[in-house]
Amino acid sequence: MADPTDTPNDTPTGGSDAPAGRPWWRGPGGVAAVLGAVVLLVAGVLLALGAADGDEGAGGTATSTTRRGGAGGPDGPGPSGASGGSGPSGRTGTGGGRGGRGSTTTTTTPPATVETTPDVEADLARIRVAITPGTCLWNADTLDLTARGTIRNDNPVDAVVSIDVTFLDATGAEIDFASELAILNPGEQAPWDVLGASIDPPNGGLRCEVALS
Repeated sequence: MADPTDTPNDTPTGGSDAPAGRPWWRGPGGVAAVLGAVVLLVAGVLLALGAADGDEGAGGTATSTTRRGGAGGPDGPGPSGASGGSGPSGRTGTGGGRGGRGSTTTTTTPPATVETTPDVEADLARIRVAITPGTCLWNADTLDLTARGTIRNDNPVDAVVSIDVTFLDATGAEIDFASELAILNPGEQAPWDVLGASIDPPNGGLRCEVALS
């Protein structure tokens, strides 16, 4: 006697809608269910990939912003440091940055012009020379002839002159000639002293004449 709970071999196990002798997923309802599951799986994969791309893109933007604002190291300022002169580019620098190599300008200063003033000789007519009275003498002990006096330079420039003294006797004969060099500043007055020699005493007395050259 057959057990009423036994399922006949030709009865489908997938449901009452499936035809006898055929798997349930091969029916119209089973194919739709399989396609729906595949679509959901593909959509889930695409959503997961999109989320991963979004996270990676956000991280790349944050890294790029940090590099632009860096001042040469991890301890540098944030994004606002991009306007600083110490950034990696250094192209706006005028001295030590790498960008300064092409902007160096060398300026050559011309030598200074030295103005020269031509030498102006002193006018002898503006130099005053005189013999001090009583100093035109002949010394019988030393046989010396002496003459002393003063000289003054009234020129606006220096004067270099020679004081020439001629020793004469009473007849006008020349006994000796002597000279002394004088260097005077403008407006300077100085004494002078000329020394000559004579073995014989002047005939009739001694006379001195002074001139400049």
